[in-house]
Amino acid sequence: MSEFRDVIARALSASGVLTEFVEPDGVETLTPDAMRKILDLPEFARLGFGSELPNGAVRVTPESGLVDRLETFISTRGMWLEGLVKPAVFASAPSEPEHLVQKRLVLDNGTFRLAGVDKTLTRYLFFLFNMTAVSDEKREETLLVGINESNQARADHLAGPLLDFLATVGDRLDAPAKVLCEQQPWTAKQAQDWCMRCLPALVRSQLSPFLSGMERRMTNDMDRLYAYYTDIRNEAWTRATTKHRKNKDLKTDSGNAEQLKLRLDAANREYLAKVADLTRKYEMSVEIKLIQAVRLAFPVSRINIQLMRRKGTRRYNLDWNPLSKQLDDVCCEACGSLAKSFHLCDDHLHIICPACFADCHSCRKPYCRGCHPKQCPKCGAKR
Repeated sequence: MSEFRDVIARALSASGVLTEFVEPDGVETLTPDAMRKILDLPEFARLGFGSELPNGAVRVTPESGLVDRLETFISTRGMWLEGLVKPAVFASAPSEPEHLVQKRLVLDNGTFRLAGVDKTLTRYLFFLFNMTAVSDEKREETLLVGINESNQARADHLAGPLLDFLATVGDRLDAPAKVLCEQQPWTAKQAQDWCMRCLPALVRSQLSPFLSGMERRMTNDMDRLYAYYTDIRNEAWTRATTKHRKNKDLKTDSGNAEQLKLRLDAANREYLAKVADLTRKYEMSVEIKLIQAVRLAFPVSRINIQLMRRKGTRRYNLDWNPLSKQLDDVCCEACGSLAKSFHLCDDHLHIICPACFADCHSCRKPYCRGCHPKQCPKCGAKR
């Protein structure tokens, strides 16, 4: 619980409360008059966060009212951070850059040619989202996405090394130098457009284990429901057949047939109603909330390549980050997802995943979802 204690202590300090750590795993607070009513804290308090509390301490958990009041008071402050990172390993450079690109960029219908390696600065955007998925069960997860603003490549691999690096420098990040980067920073609209276009695929990938479990439970429930009502229909049919064999009166036999039809219709209506109830039960709603966004300028080794498809060519770059000692991940330029291999479209040589180069559901012709995100260019069918 020490990490939780540290977070709450820093949040209280940022709110104007004097804090001091006490053992075991506690914090003493001195709250000014202006903050007492907002945080509902006395002037002097002792808070405990571990299994063993200091003398006279009040236990604080993630579900405590103090955490909710702190979140409300802090609101959107701290949601945006911008800085310039200068790791000491900037002098390092990738060996065999062409081999690195071959491992990251596998093209099914095109190729590339190495055009050179430069040292430059680039900007990375990191988004931290909180996802709440509700179906027959509730699931909460966090989604961390890193994006290289120069080429929209994914940089999730930077998360761990970046946190370790920031822990060593604390708050001593250099001020961002906008003139040092070749590309202009993304505007708020560009970032929003990227999120609207790419988040659905990323959320589906993140929630795939939860979705698989939900689909498995739904399939089992549907199978049990089908078996139950199949037994009811078979039993009604068996009874009617037995009566038909024993009955020699034509009028009575006609009445039994009508009664059988009514029973089967009633069972079918009840079965369809139960299926509809199960469908509603397993419907999923997902709420995504932005927790924090960070833009950091990084020194990188930029590997420039020439994409080639038929007679078309396009310049593209991939950045090797000296902090993680990895190449950024190539992602689909239509949906932002990662894939084992990619296609190049004929029109603009977009790098797209197989799903975004799939056949149209109407005319069965493949087309690029990067060039035509809303509808098929051949038949006009919407996605």
